[in-house]
Amino acid sequence: MIKNSFSKIFNRNSTIRRFFSKKEDYYGILGVPKGASQTEIKKAFAKLAREYHPDKNPSPEAKDKFAKITEAYSTLSDDKKRQVYDQYGMTGDEQKQYENAGFNPGAGPGGFDFSDFFKGATGSGNPYENIFRDFEDIFGDGGRSTRPQRGADIIMNLEIDFFEAINGVTKEISYRIKDTCSTCSGSKCKPGTSPTKCVSCNGTGTMSYRQGPMHIQMACSACQGVGTMIKSPCSTCKGTGIASVTLKESINIPKGINTGQNLRITSKGNKGVNGGVQGDLIIKVTVKPDSYFQREGFDIYTDVQISISQAVLGVKIEIRTLNGNKTITVPAGTNHGMKLRLPNEGVVKLPPNQSQKGDHYVVFKVVIPNKLSTAERQIFEQLKSIETAQDTKQTTAQSANTTPNEQPSKKEEESKSSGFFKSFESLFNKNN
Repeated sequence: MIKNSFSKIFNRNSTIRRFFSKKEDYYGILGVPKGASQTEIKKAFAKLAREYHPDKNPSPEAKDKFAKITEAYSTLSDDKKRQVYDQYGMTGDEQKQYENAGFNPGAGPGGFDFSDFFKGATGSGNPYENIFRDFEDIFGDGGRSTRPQRGADIIMNLEIDFFEAINGVTKEISYRIKDTCSTCSGSKCKPGTSPTKCVSCNGTGTMSYRQGPMHIQMACSACQGVGTMIKSPCSTCKGTGIASVTLKESINIPKGINTGQNLRITSKGNKGVNGGVQGDLIIKVTVKPDSYFQREGFDIYTDVQISISQAVLGVKIEIRTLNGNKTITVPAGTNHGMKLRLPNEGVVKLPPNQSQKGDHYVVFKVVIPNKLSTAERQIFEQLKSIETAQDTKQTTAQSANTTPNEQPSKKEEESKSSGFFKSFESLFNKNN
């Protein structure tokens, strides 16, 4: 019979509007225009909820005012409920009651299916699911969460020498963390005392309010939602149960670490709250540069100066590597800036590739002398004469269009210039 009555009511839109036309103006209660956005509605609700919340406003009318504000917001904060309210004047609470009564207006011709209006994102059908989440946002700072919270990480900077990064090193460090107070062992109470049950909430940590079909549960403002009161707080931690403690740790720096890379030491950070896990210790490494070795990734670069004679004739020289001194061969005809690669003479790679190494690149820098001895000048003058003669012969041959048989042979050219190179090499050997 109830279903039949409701079906008759919902057969015509005008009948529906007349049926719910005497409801209070929810927009007026929240002080927003009918076309207000959800942001404006939530902002207005937050302001009024703070003003009229029974825990914050002791006036007799605050409780009723707060219930109306909450009822208005529960309807207007949901776009689908708001649409039904704007069209028919049906509040969110009434929409829920009719659905619980088994009434489905969408089943009949010309009716409306309100079932989607009452389902939250989880399909729970709780019309106040969103509003309780908003209450937590608005009044969250007033209470303390009892959920386990992970301790904060501690970040510290550590500078090491170049060869400490290359070879690895163990460093002793000291740092401060927030840990369980040693005086009160985390009880927050002065030694010899203990927490007492909160008389306001009877130890539950929550206060409940009921207005019609609505049941609102808030954190107790007296104990901040904990359920206990501390009359004699610990003087060391000031009743927090947490105190700063200095710790010392031995940190193993692996071979191959470089600037900008971090080491994470698990469970060495700040203490967790309410049984939460301890945070981590994060070490940001900075490696001091070396004046001789230049590092790029896992490769090493070194500059080696060679003379003109060494570049032209080639020579064996001794250089420094990460693994000690090593003799290398400078190829004859080496140009300025040429590189010589020494495989597997670079930096050890980090795990899991610790069995591999980078390379060592030797960059040759040909040095031009600023001053020459008499003998050196004679040799360079001789070289200049040979080069000038060669250029002249080549130009003459090209202009005269001579045949290849008329040009000097390669053997003849080498014979003429051999005296210069022998003198150059003799001078180099004498000076070295």
